[in-house]
Amino acid sequence: MAERILLVEDDSITRQYLSQGLRDEGYEVLEAGDGHHAVELLDSREFDLVITDFFIPRLDGIRLAERIRRDSPSTPIIVLTAYISAKFANNLLAGAEFIRKPVELEVVVAAVKRLLQPPG
Repeated sequence: MAERILLVEDDSITRQYLSQGLRDEGYEVLEAGDGHHAVELLDSREFDLVITDFFIPRLDGIRLAERIRRDSPSTPIIVLTAYISAKFANNLLAGAEFIRKPVELEVVVAAVKRLLQPPG
């Protein structure tokens, strides 16, 4: 069974670009355009990895990531941001992967593959 990824991005063009690229790599991708929709999806199924924009409507990416950490501490999280440095972001949410926008699909796919590979 394909690994399931939740992609949370309010920009529909970026969301479609990443979603299609990840599907082409064999992942199952569910999409949310805001934080509340993401929470609904998280409450209804399990995900192997979450990718979220830093600034999303109706619950920002950091609050969403904190909720994921609380409810599913082992789920890897990738945060996409154009506005803050990775060093500052790591202070906000240690253990998450931060990728600067504008994103390149190859960078996201490489991070997903690395984070989803079994330990060892």
